[in-house]
Amino acid sequence: MDPIVPCISLLKELQKVENPSETVKREYMDQLKDKLMNGTYDKTYLVIEFFVAENKIETAIKYLESEKWRSDSELDEEDMGVGQRPGRKLLSYLGVTFMLIASLFVTYFGYIKVINAYESSNWPSVSGVVAESEIIEKTSSSSEGGRNTTEVSQIKYSYEVNHVQYSGSTVSYRKDNDDRKNVERYPVGKEVVVYYQPDNPEECVLETGVDFTSYFLLVSGIVSFLVVLVATIKYLIPMI
Repeated sequence: MDPIVPCISLLKELQKVENPSETVKREYMDQLKDKLMNGTYDKTYLVIEFFVAENKIETAIKYLESEKWRSDSELDEEDMGVGQRPGRKLLSYLGVTFMLIASLFVTYFGYIKVINAYESSNWPSVSGVVAESEIIEKTSSSSEGGRNTTEVSQIKYSYEVNHVQYSGSTVSYRKDNDDRKNVERYPVGKEVVVYYQPDNPEECVLETGVDFTSYFLLVSGIVSFLVVLVATIKYLIPMI
């Protein structure tokens, strides 16, 4: 039990005594000492002792009330979890929400990719022409604060479906494609067979079929979602 509340009551009793003698004040201070001198409120007791000796009992009461407010505030922070303030707690919730939504988007696009990979073998095809074929460099930040540069192929081809011109850039739904070999296989000007989705001719691919690498995006999304969900249940829900 917090000893400050009964100490405030004792001081209010002392305040009601008219012109208390030193003996009376000492009796009350002995009671306060028993409650406060426990290692936690030693300094508080010394401050109260000074105020009482100077007959500033009202000041002593206000001081104890301020100590009680500070103690309650610290307990509230502990209840929020690891001393988190309301603003940090809100940021934690927003961050988790963002990660959950992001992982759901990755899962959704991974699912669409797998479905298209499966169905692409039965898509109709038309002739097309490679319009661009090159290796480009993509730069990203590394976890150590540096920069990572990777080479990726950029292949674009044009084709026509029902007298409408389209362009595509997907070579395969598999992840094991070699970028430099793609550029070698599909040079600019080469005629290619383009497979397209009947209900959405903009969705197209040059190499049909599916293998285990086609599931990479879908599995990554599901794993990310489960990791964030478990972390939320374990660490954030107990804070509510």
